[in-house]
Amino acid sequence: MDSTDETPRLSVILGDLTYPAEKWRITACADIYGVDASTRRALYRLPARTYRDADDVTSALDESATVG
Repeated sequence: MDSTDETPRLSVILGDLTYPAEKWRITACADIYGVDASTRRALYRLPARTYRDADDVTSALDESATVG
């Protein structure tokens, strides 16, 4: 997944989170916002860990896209 394609949808979600944030908090927030299936799949592929900030999340999304 190229995070630049998802940035408009993710910016609201990631901006609403308090960091550091664990993966479950990121995916729960996304579900509350009712993200589309593509964004949900990408977020659920994130490694289970704590993310420092929104940039950390988008970097991890880019990495998971190149691996998967």
